[in-house]
Amino acid sequence: MLASVDPTFKYYFCLHANEMLLRLEHTPKLVLAAIQWTLRRGGLEIAMAADLRFAQGRREIGLPEVKSWSLPGTGGTQRLSRLVGRARPSS
Repeated sequence: MLASVDPTFKYYFCLHANEMLLRLEHTPKLVLAAIQWTLRRGGLEIAMAADLRFAQGRREIGLPEVKSWSLPGTGGTQRLSRLVGRARPSS
C-alpha cells in the first residue's frame, strides 16, 4: 500500500504508527504478543513493542527492508537493538 502513495502520506502514516507503538510500549498494562507464523515488518515491530513475546517451534522473523537499504519507518531497528543488545565481536 505504501508503495503507491505520495511521500507526505507516508510521512504521516509512519509518524502515527510510531506514536501508536510508543503508546503500546509505555502502557501500564501488560502487553503479550503470540507469534504463530512468519513475522516481518510491521508485525515484528508490534511484537517488539510488547512486554512479552511467545512463540512455539521454529519461527522466521526479520526486518527485510534493511536488506534493501530502507529503514523500518516506525522505529524497528531501535527496538530490536534494545531487545537483543549489541553484537559481540567474533574471535
